[in-house]
Formats: sequence, C-alpha cells, structure tokens
Amino acid sequence: MSFDLVAVYLMINIIVYLMIQLPFAYSSLKSGFSRGSDRSLKKSYSPLGWTAVLIVVTLTTSYFFIVFFAWPFYHLFFNSEIIEKTLISLPFSTPLQIIGMVLVGAATAVNLAGRIARGESYTSDGVPDELSTDLGHRVVRHPLYASYCYYFLGFQFLFQSYLILPLLLGIFGYYSAAKKEEEVLVEEFGEDYKKYRKEVGMLIPFLR
Repeated sequence: MSFDLVAVYLMINIIVYLMIQLPFAYSSLKSGFSRGSDRSLKKSYSPLGWTAVLIVVTLTTSYFFIVFFAWPFYHLFFNSEIIEKTLISLPFSTPLQIIGMVLVGAATAVNLAGRIARGESYTSDGVPDELSTDLGHRVVRHPLYASYCYYFLGFQFLFQSYLILPLLLGIFGYYSAAKKEEEVLVEEFGEDYKKYRKEVGMLIPFLR
C-alpha cells in the first residue's frame, strides 16, 4: 500500500479528531474543569508505580501525537521517507496495513464518542460525580485509554517500523491505569459499576 494513501487517511482522521475535540476543549475551558471526588487515581499506586506509569504514558502519548499530527503533512508536502526507510527487515505486509487502518479508524471513533459522552464537563482529577455509560462508554468502559491502545497498535501495523515500536509500551501503561481506575470506580459506584462491568468490555468490545 502506498504511504501517500496512509498519509491521506491519517489526515482525514486528524481533521475529524480536531473538529470534535477543539469545540469541546474550548467549552471546557470556558466552563472550568470540574474536580470530581477526592479519590485520585494517583492514590491507588505506590509512588514508584505511579511515577513509572506516568512516565510511560506521557512519553508514548506525546510521541504518538507528534507522529499522528506531523508525519502525514511532512510526508505529503516534503516527500519525507524517514519512517519508511527504517522498516523492519521482514517482508512488508499490506494486509497488516489494512488492519492498522481499521484500528486507527476505530480509535478515532471510540475516542470521539467518549469525548462527546462527557459533554462540556471534563474531570481534571479524581473520579466523576456520575457514572457515564453513554456513547463510547457503551462500547468499552475506558474509551480514552482504549483509543490510545488501538492507535499505538494500529500505527505499528501501518508503518511496520522500528521507530513506532516504543508506542507499544504505552499499551501496558494505559492497561495498568485502567485496572487501577476500575478499583476506584467500584468503590465509588458499587453495584452499579459491577453491573456495568459485566455488560461492557474494559478496553476491548464484548470482552467483559
């Protein structure tokens, strides 16, 4: 598959992503960030564990957004082949690229559905006052975490490159955060969350 096509596909995802995210981000800034309950996810970790997860998630997510937003434009407008020249020395697989495109599209859809479900409110710390089970939360219990896991894996399939491999570490970071958050949510919402957990997968749809 042509990397020009991959770049165009990612640009479409970027445009859709920004069209949804930016208006909500603006509304959240105007209305202010809510704090939620005092139970922060940080308190569920040991100091060392929290630091490790925070570093992994921050670095991999930052790296992802650099590739996500910069590479398509750089490739199309400057004819860059910086990622393509570092391809893994295995027979390049077009079917894997197609799987990668599906994962990236699913990641964008789940991420934006989760953002729409939150509306203008955005919890900057702690646990939300109400349990959200709408839109993206009907697909997976943690749409934001799930979307990044799909992105990270999808990018590896798209590029099949050594430069993308570090993103896979982020999957473990987000999985760890989701597991800890589950403990907090069970304490906060009790039987309501336990019932919800039986009906909806944590990061993978239908895998309860």
